Amino acid sequence: MSTGTEPQVVMREVLEAYRASRAEGADAGGAFFYLWDRFTAPYRVLPVAEYRGERHPHFVILRIEGHGYESEVWYLRGAHRELDALRLSVMLCNETRRARQEVLAKHGLGEWPD
Repeated sequence: MSTGTEPQVVMREVLEAYRASRAEGADAGGAFFYLWDRFTAPYRVLPVAEYRGERHPHFVILRIEGHGYESEVWYLRGAHRELDALRLSVMLCNETRRARQEVLAKHGLGEWPD
């Protein structure tokens, strides 16, 4: 569980990690999974070849709530939107972290109580 005190994700670090993962031979799905695990949780980018009946590459941004529950936040159409999906997941992650930090500060807490 998040403590609410995580630092903001730096886009440059995420892009470098993504490019390094792809250079090592990971497909987009594997690279995005690695980034979700390391940087952008609870937001994960899922690349799909077909989406909502369209046979065209899409990047679906999901919010992973845990216990198998996930919800679609946004989707981007086209292979050229790969890095846009990554940027959006980082932005959403940072907004979530910022909101958690504001709630903690408002209540004078250093982290979420158990």
